[in-house]
Amino acid sequence: MMHDMGEWHWGFGFGHWALSLLFWGVILLALAALVKYLFGGKK
Repeated sequence: MMHDMGEWHWGFGFGHWALSLLFWGVILLALAALVKYLFGGKK
């Protein structure tokens, strides 16, 4: 029974891929905004 718990995400197919892409896109945008705020906000 325990072996099924780690494999549940493989059934999502395209939905899982799209969610992963969205997740990393949000992370990258947040990092870019943070860098711009820290280094580009002061003139």
